[in-house]
Parts: sequence; structure tokens; C-alpha cells
Amino acid sequence: MIQEHIPMREEEDYTKSYTTLEAAEIVGVSDQTIRRWSEKGKYPDAVKTGGCWRIPKKYFKISLEEARKRKAFEQHLNEFNAQYGEET
Repeated sequence: MIQEHIPMREEEDYTKSYTTLEAAEIVGVSDQTIRRWSEKGKYPDAVKTGGCWRIPKKYFKISLEEARKRKAFEQHLNEFNAQYGEET
């Protein structure tokens, strides 16, 4: 019996996109908001694979790592201000 060669689906390059959770963390909104924006076309090149959206990184001015550093800094600053107060 001769088996027919079935080409495999091209692998997605996830290094060039974010999930809705990652995008939400960067922007500071819920992942549901990112999904709604994707459905409405705010990110024209976003792709829905299965039930998950992938949003290209090109739509964000900062990376996920930078957003996490910013959040950690803001948290540290808030803790400092809560402990020592803001001086004017």
C-alpha cells in the first residue's frame, strides 16, 4: 500500500506575537478586552489559532519584559511611599 505524503501544517512562530494574557499585561487591561479588540480589528494582523488569539509584537511600544520591570518598579515605589510618605 502506498501512503500519500500529507504536508504538515506550517508551524506558528510564537516568538513574534503575544497571547491575549501577555498583551493585557503590557497594556494594563484585561485579557477579555484584548480579545474584544482583536475581534473588532484593532490588531489587523492578529490571528486566532484554535480558541486563542496571537497578537503581533509590532503593535506594542514596550516588550512584556519591560512591562514587568515597570510594574515591579511601580510596586516598589508605592511601597516606599506608603512607608515613608511623599515629601514635597
